[in-house]
Amino acid sequence: MIIEVSMFMRLNNNIYNSRIGKNSILSVLDQILNLGINFLITILFARYLGVNSLGAYSLGLSIVGILSIFSDFGIGTIMSREIAKNANKTQLYLGNALGIKLLISFPLLFLLALLAVYLLDYSYETSVIILLVTINSSLLSLTRYIGSAFTSIHRNDILLKINVINKSLALIGAFLILSLGYQLPFLLGFFICISGVIFLYSIQNIKILVPRFSIVFNKRFNKVFI
Repeated sequence: MIIEVSMFMRLNNNIYNSRIGKNSILSVLDQILNLGINFLITILFARYLGVNSLGAYSLGLSIVGILSIFSDFGIGTIMSREIAKNANKTQLYLGNALGIKLLISFPLLFLLALLAVYLLDYSYETSVIILLVTINSSLLSLTRYIGSAFTSIHRNDILLKINVINKSLALIGAFLILSLGYQLPFLLGFFICISGVIFLYSIQNIKILVPRFSIVFNKRFNKVFI
């Protein structure tokens, strides 16, 4: 019996110490973190925001989610697959993916959102909220691209660190801003600032692994990439 327990403990230690075991544990922790903090933020929204603001925010998320289908081109999936095959391609695929996102996907998504609020004739307040959600979602998607690259090269520890900082700042900021009586547009402006800072922080982290990393837009390569 003692021998079996010893073997079982040794097996567990080997799994934990393996790269796959560590990444699996970190991935689970990351998902728990996201679910927990998103749940708390939802409670804050429900408590402090009125029905109209909460409805406009949910509407913005829905519209951005639908329009993103037509502006993302599926490059995130291709990028993750290719980097997982060969980590040396991180500069090539992640650099161009971010370039496409900044120069094509984000402007296209914003124009589509403008067209949607115009055609659907939303009120000024609702339109502002939808456009702010569009900007914030685009910045978050840039960080998600980098996060996917970290996952592909088995550095979930860095991804978890970034997400802890991001979610913690979002939760603390949401509590302070809403408890002080500020409205949703101000909170979304704060979220946009945080998303921008986290994106730049993520870039600095990827540069630790890929020292010469930069955002690029290679027209010839992107014709095939897109």
